[in-house]
Amino acid sequence: MDCPSLDCAIKLSIWECYLSEVQLVPGGINEAVVLAECGKLALIEQRHNEILFLRWRLRAEGVEDGLGDRLEKLTNSNNVAWEEVITYDRLQLLPRKIEDDIFFEKLISYTSKAAFKCQEMEKKAENLERNSLLDDLLLLKRNYTANAELIRETELKLSNIEQCCGSETKVSDPSSGSRSSWE
Repeated sequence: MDCPSLDCAIKLSIWECYLSEVQLVPGGINEAVVLAECGKLALIEQRHNEILFLRWRLRAEGVEDGLGDRLEKLTNSNNVAWEEVITYDRLQLLPRKIEDDIFFEKLISYTSKAAFKCQEMEKKAENLERNSLLDDLLLLKRNYTANAELIRETELKLSNIEQCCGSETKVSDPSSGSRSSWE
């Protein structure tokens, strides 16, 4: 599986699930530690969402001044931020408020919801970019002769979005019996 957006969304959901069920104990992990970790995860998620939208803009429009640099900076920031978050090994050692069976059912639910949310956000980013380009195209076509070159460029960007859409594989509902995969 090679989908950085989905990987990050699933990882965030795993950390969220573990932290939501931590048993606070005197002399051990306390509420301040949990809240600090949740704050770090919230910043990672915020950058992750921006990365997702920037990727769509780059797919549609190609490299623009500063856009690729912004994407790289956000990606690097998130990589560094993950190094500052509590490790998965440490998360697994923390005492939990609920029994293991119930916890793992909850973990499956969290990750499933994260996958669907990621898919919805990808679709939203795609639609926002497509609609923006369609609006631009509508304005440009009002004066077709003067804007012929810009019209061709905008149509090419729209074509790039359509090509990207065809290559993405959707996450399927597990109860439907179909499998999910990402290209």
